[in-house]
Amino acid sequence: MDPFVVFDAQQVLPNRFGLALAAASRARALNHGHFPRIEPSSNSGPIEIALSEISAGAFDENELAPFAASGDNIGRLEAPRGRN
Repeated sequence: MDPFVVFDAQQVLPNRFGLALAAASRARALNHGHFPRIEPSSNSGPIEIALSEISAGAFDENELAPFAASGDNIGRLEAPRGRN
């Protein structure tokens, strides 16, 4: 797993508990046959795909709002950053 994927996802959804719930919910959906909203790498698991989707801005604010704490600003990264 890319060590920065959680950091990048936390820039979008700052509450760690909410981020864990959102990623778990999306990972369950992926396990039940939903298609990824981004192109996953060859060895990505459902949690990494879910976190990558969140950090890439594949969800709008209304989809992430149930997982945000009151007063949280749901942000968006400008563009996914490449890590080498």
